[in-house]
Amino acid sequence: MVDLKKEAPVWDLSPLYEGFEDPQIEQDFQAVESLCHAIKAQAGKFASLSTAEFEKLMETYQQLSLLQGRLAGYSSLRLSENMADKEASDFQKEAVKRNGQVSEQLAFFTNEIVAMPQDVLADHLKKSSFLKRLSRYFEDLAENAQFMLSDAEEAALIKQYTDVEHPLQQRYQQVLATATGDIDGTSYSLTELAAKMQSPDEDVRKKAYFASLEVYETHKDEMAEIHSKLAELKHQKDVKRGYKTADESRNRSNGLSDKALAALVSAYDDMAPELSHRYFKMRADVMGVKTLEPWNVSAPLSDDPASNKASWAEAQTNVIQAWEKFSSEQAQWVKAFFAENRVHARKTEGKRGGAFAHPISTEEKPYLFLNFEGLQSDAKTLAHEMGHGIHFTSYARKQEELVAHPPLAVMEIPSFFGEMIYLDHVKDTVKDPKQLRNRLMDAVSQRLNAVGGQLNFHKMELGIHNHVRDHGSITAADILKISEQGNKEYFGEALEDSPKDNHRWMRIHHLIKAPFYVYAYAVDACLSMTLYDQYKKACAQGDKKGFMNKWQNFLDTGDTKSLTQMMGAFGLDLEDPKVWKQGLTLLSEMIDDVEKLNSKLETKVSSKKFKKKGNPLIP
Repeated sequence: MVDLKKEAPVWDLSPLYEGFEDPQIEQDFQAVESLCHAIKAQAGKFASLSTAEFEKLMETYQQLSLLQGRLAGYSSLRLSENMADKEASDFQKEAVKRNGQVSEQLAFFTNEIVAMPQDVLADHLKKSSFLKRLSRYFEDLAENAQFMLSDAEEAALIKQYTDVEHPLQQRYQQVLATATGDIDGTSYSLTELAAKMQSPDEDVRKKAYFASLEVYETHKDEMAEIHSKLAELKHQKDVKRGYKTADESRNRSNGLSDKALAALVSAYDDMAPELSHRYFKMRADVMGVKTLEPWNVSAPLSDDPASNKASWAEAQTNVIQAWEKFSSEQAQWVKAFFAENRVHARKTEGKRGGAFAHPISTEEKPYLFLNFEGLQSDAKTLAHEMGHGIHFTSYARKQEELVAHPPLAVMEIPSFFGEMIYLDHVKDTVKDPKQLRNRLMDAVSQRLNAVGGQLNFHKMELGIHNHVRDHGSITAADILKISEQGNKEYFGEALEDSPKDNHRWMRIHHLIKAPFYVYAYAVDACLSMTLYDQYKKACAQGDKKGFMNKWQNFLDTGDTKSLTQMMGAFGLDLEDPKVWKQGLTLLSEMIDDVEKLNSKLETKVSSKKFKKKGNPLIP
């Protein structure tokens, strides 16, 4: 077993399966097929089933979903360890294929539920407590009935995902996970190059930046082609289902109205000068330069390289201590992730980039994944993913599988809330004023990226999909043109003009795996600040328990209520522009706090360290 006090851990997936040769895998596949046959035997009979029979049908369908989630989750986690692992890749292909074949056979299932007489379904819910707990599942089907296709068409789309879309997504991830850039004769992965972009040595950052660009330049055409094909397929599906815009299906699944999303976008655009523009100008001032070159945007601000470092033991301890101050019960859940080896943080060959949390199912414990490079920012990432883990742990205790997993625009609220819990711990424990200033500036930068940066990506994503809808395809050059404007809107005049830098869109996996996911970050980063402000005010007023009861109810809710209903419990109306401006104002106040610290400090770091050198990208 890995000594978690000495080295970043790898996870233990044996509670799922012992390995690819575990006979339980084939037994589970066969169980899924058996459950599928049992459900198919009831085809055409749903409306005439007794309550007991319909309850049994739904229990069977849920058990099938649990097993499919376990198989799919294991295949995904194993492949993320090493995207170049052929055995893991082949297993995931097999899992997607076999689960897809079952889903094709059950394409009739939701259509037949929707076709049931409403009085019959209502009577079943009155008589069965199990079915009553699934109320939200039936409501969602009814609300989206107008977008459902025939059984044959639904089956064809499932097969299309299995045979065409998933292989394209997998290819995209494998290319980026295995691609390397060269620095002085040594090859580095994109994840390693991203870590070097936070080196205290500007020469190292600059070399890492250009090495990354070489990777993106090498693969941009293939990556753009995959974007183009997936966007084209999505457009075809949207036309068939009757969705009018590229993001309508995601908005509906998120339970977020077009009006609410537009209110957030408008609020940020209005406040951008006092948010990202002001912050990046201040960051340039702190660095002693007029404008930021791309390799200096995330540069550490401290002259002491050690202050930007964090051991695994330090990161783990700080996350635990942060949650102990917030909730003793949740702190125990945090500790369990480490004690039970449910975190993969160690650098390994071929490992997928980025970070995520995976819930598996309500019958399995969740896992966390990140690339730990020994930086302070990695500790923040751990806190973010732990927020997800706490959420998954919470609702899994309370909800049935079919109504457990909330939409994307709910999922990111607890993760960003976790960052706020961690930031408060940083404020309490970092005593050196300059270090605190630097840590707060990094926190502001990350939160700005979560709101303004992700809205920027959302606009770019809309631009990509709309271009494909208008022209039939898109190239890397087209994407570059679309993304150029976004950088100007986000950074203002603080960033050196580096058009090629915009090819970093290739690292945003969500654009490929989950179209229109990215704006959920902006929605939830904004809402989490408002909710955390409520928490702080409740504590100041001696009513921490009152807030914690509402927060725990939110975590327990799963997918049994809409985002609008959940936020209504906190007095927030998502269609009211004031709600979004409230969150953004809190972000502006974070920048105010940094400016106050700056006024008490020598604002310049080493001028030699950030000496203006001109941008070789500009002819």
